[in-house]
Amino acid sequence: MTTKQTTFIVLLCLFSLICISHPGIAQDYPIQLGKGGITDIAYVADGTKIVVATTMGVKVYDAITYQNIPILTDKNRYITCLDVSTDGNTFVEGDMKGGIYVWDAITLKYKKQLDNRIQCLSIAINAKMDTIAVASQDGLIKTWDVRTGNRSNFFGRINQGADTYTSIDYHPNKPIIAAGNVDKTVRVWDPQNEKIISQMESHMMPVTSIAFSPDGNSLASASLDRSIQIYDFKTGMLALTMKGKMLPVYKIAFSPDSNAIAAGCADGTIHLWFVEAGKPVKNITGHTRGVTALAFSPDLRTIASGSQDGTIRIWNIASGKEEHIFHEHLGNFTDHDTGINGKTVITLSHGNVVSLWDVTTGKNLKVYNTDPFNRVRCIAIHPDGNIFATAADHDNLKTWHADTGERLNVFKGYTHPITQIAFSPDGNTIATACEDHIIRLWNTHTAVLKRTIRTNRRVVSKLLFSPDGTTLAIVCNGEDIVRLINVNTSERTFILRGLQGTVNDICFTTDGKTIAVSDGVSDIYLWDVRTGEQIKKISPNFRDSFYTVFNRDGTKLITGDMHGVLRMIDIRTGSTGSAFGTLNWCITGLTLTNDGNTLISSSVNGAISLWNISKL
Repeated sequence: MTTKQTTFIVLLCLFSLICISHPGIAQDYPIQLGKGGITDIAYVADGTKIVVATTMGVKVYDAITYQNIPILTDKNRYITCLDVSTDGNTFVEGDMKGGIYVWDAITLKYKKQLDNRIQCLSIAINAKMDTIAVASQDGLIKTWDVRTGNRSNFFGRINQGADTYTSIDYHPNKPIIAAGNVDKTVRVWDPQNEKIISQMESHMMPVTSIAFSPDGNSLASASLDRSIQIYDFKTGMLALTMKGKMLPVYKIAFSPDSNAIAAGCADGTIHLWFVEAGKPVKNITGHTRGVTALAFSPDLRTIASGSQDGTIRIWNIASGKEEHIFHEHLGNFTDHDTGINGKTVITLSHGNVVSLWDVTTGKNLKVYNTDPFNRVRCIAIHPDGNIFATAADHDNLKTWHADTGERLNVFKGYTHPITQIAFSPDGNTIATACEDHIIRLWNTHTAVLKRTIRTNRRVVSKLLFSPDGTTLAIVCNGEDIVRLINVNTSERTFILRGLQGTVNDICFTTDGKTIAVSDGVSDIYLWDVRTGEQIKKISPNFRDSFYTVFNRDGTKLITGDMHGVLRMIDIRTGSTGSAFGTLNWCITGLTLTNDGNTLISSSVNGAISLWNISKL
């Protein structure tokens, strides 16, 4: 064997090992919409790099050129928290599944991986860089020895498991931990003996963020009660309260010299305060949604902020002006839809941010921010992609122009929240399901109510038009039946019965003659829409096939399960093909574009992926 052949085989083996150890690298990896919602941000390596924790892994940017720095990271990891060592050369992050990673901030490579096994809510590394503390979903604070990887201590449970620590921080000089809790308290712990040193109860609502000042003299806490409390660390007494005109505060950060504190608020404003005097310095505006991440640069020249509006912004502290903006940091998608034209995907994130995306490239086309204090529940896009509809908690149905964001119509008469929206295939009708158990059919263009359909006393969880627009399939929460309704007469045509479990998903073939129903356990049922007769029951050789969609010609079913695995099932034989995609997160929805070439999947981590299935 030649030297070149040996080198090639070694490199091939190394690449295979990398692919195995890093599940973010996979064959036929899909296009994922956005760069991930922002959960935290920090300057590292003497302020030359900006590290961003997102719902789609870790992102790193050059702090001078603002260029993305490619790193080996798993895009399927939902990073929930981030912290930086005092020298800025190490950063640690935790994820939704309990993974804890230690990174070298200079080389941008993993140094160590730990396993918490329970969702990390907040993370901190001590001044000596030998211990990591994590606040977990189970209400505990746990510490790990960085060198050995062994867990050292766990503590924090006070109210019989009812605690949730939202934010923790190590003192810069002492081996103690401060923790903010949803029970409105701030506690300072000695992790060695697992005892409380002091407890502060000044807030009126849950604590969202806490931080020690770099000089160690002060401890700050922020809350949904619109205030920041500054405590004297030596005495444990409340030194001052900062309120001003702030809305609920999501995140705080001390300046490196400990003289100032920045607060990111629910309306997107960043408030700067002098700590000693407790007086406001200035307000920085530009974000259109809540600021969830903040960091001062080590040279005190800039502030980096991350927001629910999908942007990271770099601000000049002296002038308060924006120096740079990073777009497309959207994630945490809770709803999506695509038009029959198959060119555009609409998404909903953070309850208020509506975005439009190109199906082919995954590029963001538009971002619209709705009322920040009125959560949007569901969205739908017109078949031609030019109009979209939204339904909010305390509002009526509205339609909007997709290109301009101009409001077109308001559909009035709702007294209960809307749970489902669907456009008819021709786009002339909008169907809505509501918590008052009434389905309303509206004229899309005139906002005139055409007819109503009363359901039973359960909330509708699925509302789907047949491809020809003549039939409406309805599923209610917790039921094991599907109702087929004639759209023109509002009369029920058939009730599809016989499932072994509750209905989880439904889909029509493109010709509208067959409907598939998944029971969310193990079986998929096919019914003839014209006769209401069951055609076939398919029991795949795998369980938990929660979501299904027919391929273009109706010969196969595409399924997605709770493990994030996508498969094809042959309708005629019932045989299952090999998995063609894995996301490691439970699938929460599947949609196929009208040309049958692109599969759109949503998953429980808030990601939406575009799969090219034209060759499958």
